[in-house]
Amino acid sequence: MDLMIKAPSGLTSIKRVQLSEEGYFDLWLKLEEEGVWSFKASWSGDEKYLGSSSQLFSVTCRPKRCLIATAAFGTELAEPVRELRAFRDEVVAKTYLGSCFLKTFNYWYYSWAPYVAAAELACEPLRQAVKYAIYPLMWILQASKSAYCLFSFIPEGGVLASGIVASALIGLTYLTPPMLASTLLFNGLLTRLLRKLRIIAGLYGVVFSVLLLSIPIRVECLTGPLTLLLSFLTVLIAALTTSTLILFTWKRLRT
Repeated sequence: MDLMIKAPSGLTSIKRVQLSEEGYFDLWLKLEEEGVWSFKASWSGDEKYLGSSSQLFSVTCRPKRCLIATAAFGTELAEPVRELRAFRDEVVAKTYLGSCFLKTFNYWYYSWAPYVAAAELACEPLRQAVKYAIYPLMWILQASKSAYCLFSFIPEGGVLASGIVASALIGLTYLTPPMLASTLLFNGLLTRLLRKLRIIAGLYGVVFSVLLLSIPIRVECLTGPLTLLLSFLTVLIAALTTSTLILFTWKRLRT
């Protein structure tokens, strides 16, 4: 069985596929070009049966959107977001670390984001709350873009610096306030936070070292999860450190 594949650019290729005993075949394709892809299966026949072909069918390949932001704003936002998307697609995704992170992050993000987007569409107060919560993220991502520019002469290092800056600012902006509030409500939590901070910092050092060692050997199944784990740890450390410093300062001012 021959499968004709026509890319959006017009380039056509033929793939030979093997049919199962029931007359089916499986084929995995990675569609890397945005636009309409066309497919048509054909069989030349044999001594016993005449040849046949399927109808032409098409699929449209579109870049993944931020479902939560789209549901909140009713669109994929405006010029700042288009600039950030271009930075992601034209710079970050073209580096090894960036592509590994995006693949792992997208797998994690799109496993739950559709449910949040659906909840936003069903609840106007939630949609408005998410809408305003996203605005600081735009500033954070712009700052991470600037961090990349400082190290752009080493693309992999620039992407790593960009990710660390973004994760730290996300922790500072979104996680520090609730963590600080819970610390003030519960006595003795500050001491426990310090203990956790030491443990997490040690784990961070291990993950960071293994990540650096994984770059030369190019094992995506290892690098991808490590980049995502490093991001989560950076978010947590930034929030813990900021909360601890604020609490120490507040206690000294009281004494």
